[in-house]
Amino acid sequence: NYETERVRKDGKRLYVSLTISPIKDAAGAIRGASAIARDITDRKRAEERIRYLAQHDSLTGLPNRNLFRDRIGQVIVHARRAREQVAVLFLDLDGFKQINDSLGHQIGDRLLRMAARRLQGCLREGDTVARLGGDEFILSLPGLADSNDAILISNKILEALREPFLIEQHELHLTGSIGISLYPADGEDVETLLRAADTAMYHAKEKGRDNYQFFTAHLNDAARRRLNIANRLHRALENNEFSLYYQPEIHLGSGRVFAAEALVRWRRPELGLIAPNEFIKVAEETGLIVPLGEWALREAAGQLRQWHDAGFPDLRMTVNLSPQQLRRPGFVELVKAVLQENRLSPTSLDLEITEGILMAHSQENLHFLQQLSDVGVRLVVDDFGVGYSSLGYLQRFPIHALKIDQSFVNGVGLDPNDTALVTAIIAIAHSLNLEVVAEGVESEEQATFLRAHGCEAAQGFYYSQPISAEAFIELLRTRTFSTSPASGVSV
Repeated sequence: NYETERVRKDGKRLYVSLTISPIKDAAGAIRGASAIARDITDRKRAEERIRYLAQHDSLTGLPNRNLFRDRIGQVIVHARRAREQVAVLFLDLDGFKQINDSLGHQIGDRLLRMAARRLQGCLREGDTVARLGGDEFILSLPGLADSNDAILISNKILEALREPFLIEQHELHLTGSIGISLYPADGEDVETLLRAADTAMYHAKEKGRDNYQFFTAHLNDAARRRLNIANRLHRALENNEFSLYYQPEIHLGSGRVFAAEALVRWRRPELGLIAPNEFIKVAEETGLIVPLGEWALREAAGQLRQWHDAGFPDLRMTVNLSPQQLRRPGFVELVKAVLQENRLSPTSLDLEITEGILMAHSQENLHFLQQLSDVGVRLVVDDFGVGYSSLGYLQRFPIHALKIDQSFVNGVGLDPNDTALVTAIIAIAHSLNLEVVAEGVESEEQATFLRAHGCEAAQGFYYSQPISAEAFIELLRTRTFSTSPASGVSV
């Protein structure tokens, strides 16, 4: 006896139960076999339907609590092995009860189905959303780099729910309250994480609804600060709150300063000095990195013109380039215009790109970078060494130099892996005729090692922290850094 799947002449598939029995002669020898086939398609489909209903919500088609528990249990096992974070989001729809009570369950059910589809549209591959019942939903977000990923998806969900729902002649409005718990910080099993997320959701209700709250207090503080930064970032450019500081890049052979890297600084009276790693990421998420990047490019080019006129015509300027700027229509023309307005040679401008642009290796990125290279500006890969998979793409892109990530430079001479990696990056760069700049140099020993292994240039606190334009011109006039292995100069 066995069951199998067959295809009929008309192309429809059906399930068949086969019972095969031997045919024996008078002496008991098997002379053949008989087979009885029964169509069990209806039974099989009924079983599949029962299994589906046991694991899914009948109204929305989303996974139910049982299937969600199974999936997040598997996610936690993987996260434990990979040492990753997982976020659990508990979502309650604000205002649903009033709509359901006043317009009836039929409208309420359609509203829940539409809300479920919007939630599904906010997810990444590998995420799960389930309906617990009523107007409550639960989501799991595996493989998080940090809590900001949970913030991004929570904001996406809240924005999706704010859009009006049009049902028959009604325009209905909902918001959501989201509680967030994190594995392993807030719990290491499903039940603990669910309870923590549920608690955080009620905290979001108390905060006025239409928001998210973390279960962990310090992450809540960080989320509020991030929101504060995002709100104030919109007006910061108009109010001239940004400034550029400059960190010298040193030629390890001669000890001379050959370039300055322009670094954006933001200071507000009520917030103090805001770290770049806080506001740059917010600027990228909100799209404000484009006008901020244009301001930095124009400001840096104007400053370089002043330094050239002051007697340092060979000095170069390095400016960081966001992927959003690169893909912005007209960016290449903007670079040309800025160079022309400030009477600068294209070779005096270095544009730093991230390894992420290389790893994407799209034809669009290649096209834009080739256009910039054709203008004559130099392209430098920043923080090189973090994305190992980009090594194979170096030959495809018009790159002029690599900057070794400071996390590897810190371990030179101390960590065998970091030492080997830095040595390998220098060798690979030279084989491709690329220059190498080491970031984050903080000691004479690191500088000596890099110089001995052929690294052309370096920057870091051993030479100078980022300084104002006035301090930088003074450094140019008064300092040359020693290249002697026995001595170093710090500023």
